[in-house]
Amino acid sequence: MEQNAVNQNDVRPNRVGAGPIIEDVIRRISLVRDTMPVIFLVTEDRNLIEKIFDQSGCFDLCRLEERDGEKVCEEVFTFREALYSREEQGNKGNIIQYTNPGTLNPRAYRMEPYHGPFYYFCRDFHLLYPDPYSRDTYIRDFINANEQNPFQIANLLISSPKKLIPKGLEAYIELIDVPMIGLYEIRQLMMEYGACGDNGEDSFLSGLRGLNERQVRSVLSMIHSRFGRVSAAGLWQEGDEGQRKAAALIDYGNQLILREKQSMVEKDGAISFVMAANPPVGGLDGVLEWIEEKKKYLRDPETAKARGERFPKGILMAGLPGSGKSLLAKKIAAELSLPLIQFHLSMILGGLVGESEANLDRALKLAEAVSPCVVWIDEIEKELGGTQGRGEADGGVGNRILARLLNWMQESDRQCLVFATANRIQNLPRELTRAGRISKKFYTFLPMHEECVAILRQIIRKEAKESPGLFQSRWIVEDLETFGDAVFDYAAKFENKFYTGADIESLVREALSELYQEGYVEPVGRELFQEKLLGQVAFTKPFGETNTTETAAYWLALREGRFECASVKKRSLPGQRLVLLEFERLAEDEQGFYWKDDAENTTDDSTLCHPYDIHMKQALKQHILTVANRERKAAGGVRT
Repeated sequence: MEQNAVNQNDVRPNRVGAGPIIEDVIRRISLVRDTMPVIFLVTEDRNLIEKIFDQSGCFDLCRLEERDGEKVCEEVFTFREALYSREEQGNKGNIIQYTNPGTLNPRAYRMEPYHGPFYYFCRDFHLLYPDPYSRDTYIRDFINANEQNPFQIANLLISSPKKLIPKGLEAYIELIDVPMIGLYEIRQLMMEYGACGDNGEDSFLSGLRGLNERQVRSVLSMIHSRFGRVSAAGLWQEGDEGQRKAAALIDYGNQLILREKQSMVEKDGAISFVMAANPPVGGLDGVLEWIEEKKKYLRDPETAKARGERFPKGILMAGLPGSGKSLLAKKIAAELSLPLIQFHLSMILGGLVGESEANLDRALKLAEAVSPCVVWIDEIEKELGGTQGRGEADGGVGNRILARLLNWMQESDRQCLVFATANRIQNLPRELTRAGRISKKFYTFLPMHEECVAILRQIIRKEAKESPGLFQSRWIVEDLETFGDAVFDYAAKFENKFYTGADIESLVREALSELYQEGYVEPVGRELFQEKLLGQVAFTKPFGETNTTETAAYWLALREGRFECASVKKRSLPGQRLVLLEFERLAEDEQGFYWKDDAENTTDDSTLCHPYDIHMKQALKQHILTVANRERKAAGGVRT
């Protein structure tokens, strides 16, 4: 009867998918189950506990038989096997206890005729006990009840996607952070649908990482129902028809995977998918050149790793407001053909103890699930800036969030390229810019004449695409490349009329708005639109005019932070380096700061031929000297 019960495999849970990850979890549990009363599993898989119960070597029970007046172990069963065998004997009891505070009594649930520890299980701990007091009471009651019977081992297993450990009880709790299923488990699932299991032939192994078992099965099932297979292996050798089918299968599968991951992300308020086409950008050639170099890694990551190359950790992009930083995040994601994930750090902060850290851990896990990807953190200084000074005010949450994020940026081996933007870099914690966390530090500044013209043309081209018939088509197609110089030559006649990209876009919209208010309905031509733009120049107040002192202070902060110009290519010749103000030209002596070399006698500055550039350089040089010497005086004679 007993042997027959043990062999009833048809009624037991399916063990498919058990692999290195779950085996590692079982190994860790087996090491601490006799010494730690509470085992906390941080996992998104709600059914993980039942899978663990079905594995040998973790929570084993032995059947006792009496021989010569003594009870001896006759046979060892997994917990799940013992459960099914016990039910067949008609002794159906609720062995997996869903416990409540105050009702924990291990002696009430003896599993005769088995010998072993008592097991209790609380799934969805974060939902059942959302506040710190109830969590503390729940775990403390179990520990107290367990200590009343020191001769009987009892374990409380808790599962939750959040790390919610009551303060003061850490010594009784073993925390096990369970990763999502890995390549081994995914390969096992693919083999169920007929894939061969060869690393080189499975089309979606890397893409499926980050999804749970249910999501992986859903994707594979849909692919199999449409194509009759889940792998493109072998199709490439079947001529043109086979190649078309392979390409269609891979494209369809990638769309399903992206949709599943997007659905995961949208359910979490801390991060979101940003869907955007490849936008045109101007004046950022240096960043785009660096990104082009990193494409080689994505084409063949295994070879790159073998040659010592690593996936870039991140980019810190500093820039004045409206200088195109956010646009560049979308551009980089499009250039690398990677999904763009935006972090909303303000949504991570929670009101309960430990909630902020748990929210951050979940957000980081989701970002890793979507990898390879670009993780965009906009205006990072507003969230992380000054965390050292507010530690006491928020109970140290800011410091812990910063430390956790920085540790992830340095230690994570998943392909998540962090793209962080900052306006006020003076407020950034110094730990953020340390090597190993940020691969490159670029900056954008007030665009020069050539860049302003390029930005203006791109904005007009965008408006023409979005509103067909707005402009005369011949002008847009044939003459746009010669348009715009007169606008910024005219702006040079005014004091401090220096534009950012956002200012130029506002200039275009104001001109279009004026035409609309006048009732103009014909397609707009070159001469008319230039007239309206010139008219708006006199009335608009661009960033360089209203924030000249702030711009000077920002340039000094960039100089101290050793940022690289986003518009200058690494391979540019010295005569081609169009940088408005080079950091090396500002020097200091006993009297204060001064500019080395007269601008008119330097090789690099001789390329400044537009009145707009010359006027902007002279104005900013004077403002920078004023701000630098003022800060030097405030610092006691030496500017730090």
